[in-house]
Amino acid sequence: MIFEKVREIVCTQFEKPVESITEDTHFLDDLGADSLDVVELAVSIEEAFDLPEIDSDDLGEIRTVGDLVAYVTRVRG
Repeated sequence: MIFEKVREIVCTQFEKPVESITEDTHFLDDLGADSLDVVELAVSIEEAFDLPEIDSDDLGEIRTVGDLVAYVTRVRG
């Protein structure tokens, strides 16, 4: 469920088809994300999952969709 919601947000933000996004999709290498894209994605994820602001250190460790799913899962408890 978390993966599906994250994937939907990623697809919308990066204008990619759903089937092209997997847990191995890399934000920089596969989606061409820059730092602004990552910040915008973080805000979208925080709002969608009602999370506190993602710490910049944690954000720096999130490189793939799977990393983001793991982060959301961990923070939500």
